[in-house]
Amino acid sequence: MERSESCSLWPTGSGEMARRIREADWTHAPLGTTASWSQPLRTVVDLMLAAEQPMFVVWGPGRRMLYNDAQARVLSDRHPEALGRDLLEVWHEIAADLRPLMDRAFAGEPVSRDAVRAVLDQSGPLKDAPVEWSLTPVRDDRGLVAGLFCIGQETPGPSAADQRLRESEERLRATAQYHASTLEAFGAADYDTDLLTGEIRPSPRLNALYGLPPHERPTLAACLAAVHPEDTALLSTIIDRAEAGERQFQREFRVVWPDGTVRWLLSRGEVLFDEDGCAVRVRGAAIDMTDRRRIEEDLRASEARLAAIFGSASVGLSEIALDGRFLQVNDELCRILGRQREEVLSLGVPDVTHPADVAPSLAAVAQARSLGSSAGFDKRYRRPDGTVVWASSRVTLLRHGTDGPNTLLAVTVDLTDRRAAEEALRESEARLRLAVEVGNLATWDWDMRSGRIEWSDEHYRIDGYQVGEVEPSFEAWAARVHPEDLPGALAAIEQARAGHHDYDHEFRSLHPDGAVRWCTARGRFFHDDSGEAFRMVGVMLDVTQRRSWEERLAVLVSELQHRTRNLLGVVRSVADRTLARADSIEEFQGPFRDRLGALARVNGLLSRLHEGDRITFDELLRNELMGHGMTDAGGVGDQVILRGPEGIRLRSATVQTFALALHELATNALKHGALSGSQGRLEVSWDLTDGPRGERQLRVEWRETGAAPSARIVGSGYGRELIERALPYQLQAETSYEFGPDGLRCIIALPVSAGQGSPGHEGIRGTD
Repeated sequence: MERSESCSLWPTGSGEMARRIREADWTHAPLGTTASWSQPLRTVVDLMLAAEQPMFVVWGPGRRMLYNDAQARVLSDRHPEALGRDLLEVWHEIAADLRPLMDRAFAGEPVSRDAVRAVLDQSGPLKDAPVEWSLTPVRDDRGLVAGLFCIGQETPGPSAADQRLRESEERLRATAQYHASTLEAFGAADYDTDLLTGEIRPSPRLNALYGLPPHERPTLAACLAAVHPEDTALLSTIIDRAEAGERQFQREFRVVWPDGTVRWLLSRGEVLFDEDGCAVRVRGAAIDMTDRRRIEEDLRASEARLAAIFGSASVGLSEIALDGRFLQVNDELCRILGRQREEVLSLGVPDVTHPADVAPSLAAVAQARSLGSSAGFDKRYRRPDGTVVWASSRVTLLRHGTDGPNTLLAVTVDLTDRRAAEEALRESEARLRLAVEVGNLATWDWDMRSGRIEWSDEHYRIDGYQVGEVEPSFEAWAARVHPEDLPGALAAIEQARAGHHDYDHEFRSLHPDGAVRWCTARGRFFHDDSGEAFRMVGVMLDVTQRRSWEERLAVLVSELQHRTRNLLGVVRSVADRTLARADSIEEFQGPFRDRLGALARVNGLLSRLHEGDRITFDELLRNELMGHGMTDAGGVGDQVILRGPEGIRLRSATVQTFALALHELATNALKHGALSGSQGRLEVSWDLTDGPRGERQLRVEWRETGAAPSARIVGSGYGRELIERALPYQLQAETSYEFGPDGLRCIIALPVSAGQGSPGHEGIRGTD
């Protein structure tokens, strides 16, 4: 008959009882609660079926029972109907007395043989059975008691019982290395110790392990007081090693109970430090190892143990003398080392180890010898052909009692393929991580069936969330998409999913503070055989700056076109005016070249501006005067004085025409005016004033003194026409241009860029 599909706990053994359990009809008693059973509990069932001692397992609220062949003999005529039934129904005669014991065991308290014997001695079908029982709680992965492991010890006679117990314990020990976590969990007590206050958060069994009164709250001082005097340095050794970097520990030590009984405990855990690097807590679990140490002593006395292990092991096994010589090796280790068995047995560990790993290997061996526990490490072996093989080795000290020397058991696993795969994976992940970090890419992985989404930290930031602020979800992303862009974004996702093509869309993200960020996203859907999309992965990038640059570039191109049109108009006007006043090409060429030079200088200033900047008047004036050699770059000249505030910004549309006016004034001063002789002086002063309509104006006064008498009558030409006619017409300027007894006096007042304040700095002055 086929087994029930609801049974997740299924024995893998090959015995008669394993076959019966697999073939039994469980439909009348489904194992409903076994769906939550963990791998350790399945392991317990397999160990039970393999044992020759009577053993059975009780699980769940229904107290259903599985048992092995030895227990079937104890049940006699109650087998096989007892399989899968309530234990208290099977032993209904003693149910009233047995129920309290089971309740205690399900509450997490181990029940000893003496307690069970007290019940069986009163009445019931097992009163005269030569079997002693103990009940041990078995916990699942969450630490909850899911069932009971019931072990029976037949007691027909001391010698036979000891032999059967030794044989059973040898079989359990043979698998203990593979199932160490399962066996150590039986009867363990967890703890969390505050090293500053000495308070302990214990489990119920901790008091029993240390021999403390059951209802007394254990403290660090009480537990340390119970430690054997020879082992009192245990805690300080753990703290010292933790401060040196070995924060996880595993130690065996002795405790002395009030009645003088000495028990061995195994404690495994870790030391926790505060921000200042001080040890503040020790947490872990402890278990009574007294019985196991006795078993180990018996097991080490038997050479048959290693022979069975070496027979068909799929890992490299070797027994090594304390001086490093190989005593026994199996075929897998020979394959790893690339040598014949006879050759390996003639060598020592350093002979086959990579030189760089010899010292760590010896250190691990020394640790195993000094602590009496296992030491594991990864190392490299050298083959005769020079190739290197990575392997993981774990060395355990084997004690052979007083009659033989101690040796080492080494378990070696070939890591060559795994390390190659891990290295390739690390390189791939490093390249991907570097690309994502350098590119500030946000990533997502959306499981469309479960709805679960994973975001990178950058994804949170682009969406305007603090990292971890919300649970990643489709709704959390959609909530931050700009309302105007959300319909298009959703439509693009749906089109990509239905059309089996990549998702590629650009949209805005609206943050809670009102900030708007532009995002571009690309993703890919994965479809199953039916065409249904079940997963989507992708990346997103903040392109706000790119969009800003694109918009700025469009403005700059528009501005360039505008300035180019203006410049061409100015050049054409200059050419027309210059040509109209020239009688020959020679008379046209010189002035036209000079005026183009003035335009080139002002356009050089314009080209160096950032967006939103403006040319200031003092910068334009110094640039023009320096171009004629009248001043240096700072505006200082022997015959020139400049007075006025710095930083008065000019409208960009006025700069070219205004620069031509300054050029004409400077050219006239050099050729015909005050600077045509060594005695003349030029003083340019300027300031901000209020215009007739309340607008801010730049008022510039160009005053020449000490000009030669012949120069004072030169007052007509292109420059004067530009100032008196073009500036008022093109720039809405107010101008006056007149010659006095001592030279030219020209005043120009024109509107300036908006937002000008009061002068904030003294002007640049020339030398008198």
